[in-house]
Amino acid sequence: AKVGDFEFKAGHYPDAADDYDRALKAQPTSDQVSAYRHGLVLLAIGRFDDAVPRFVADRDPQTMEEAQYGADLARKAKEVAPLPDKDLDGLSAAGLLDEALRDRVKQAAKDLRAARVKNSMKPGDPLPAEVADRQRRFVYLLRQLLVRRKEIQQFCLEEGIADLVRR
Repeated sequence: AKVGDFEFKAGHYPDAADDYDRALKAQPTSDQVSAYRHGLVLLAIGRFDDAVPRFVADRDPQTMEEAQYGADLARKAKEVAPLPDKDLDGLSAAGLLDEALRDRVKQAAKDLRAARVKNSMKPGDPLPAEVADRQRRFVYLLRQLLVRRKEIQQFCLEEGIADLVRR
């Protein structure tokens, strides 16, 4: 678990996921592996099915609300997987400066909302191709923001996009 924490801090998410997985396999009831950090690394490496229960298992008052956003984001990502490895202009979200990444998330949210309105989307409806494409970009960018900042709730609330994550 401690090695996983070091890998997490260094941004080596596949290694951190492996270390956390092994720690939990050795001691399934151990509280040494943060459910939130484990969920983050699983989300970062695209293991969406595994990320959801880890986020849901988070009971830490410091991260519980962020974990709800993480779980919902993982569910949305799973709906439109696989996610791209670059944005529309061919740039990787990982290489963007914070402000540029936030701006792209805001634009992707506007595009997703417009596509949902245009396609008369209601909760529970299957995703039309246009909406799925917009959701794929939104989730790709927002996932990068969450992995980078370790939080997105405040950003989503301030930008009025929480409903695109939480629904």
